[in-house]
Amino acid sequence: MADRDPASLPAEVRAKLAELELELSEGE
Repeated sequence: MADRDPASLPAEVRAKLAELELELSEGE
């Protein structure tokens, strides 16, 4: 999946990834 451009993903998937990234950054 590393070869896929994030912009090609559905908006809802990008939103979920953004939420997960926020949780990870807040957890550190």
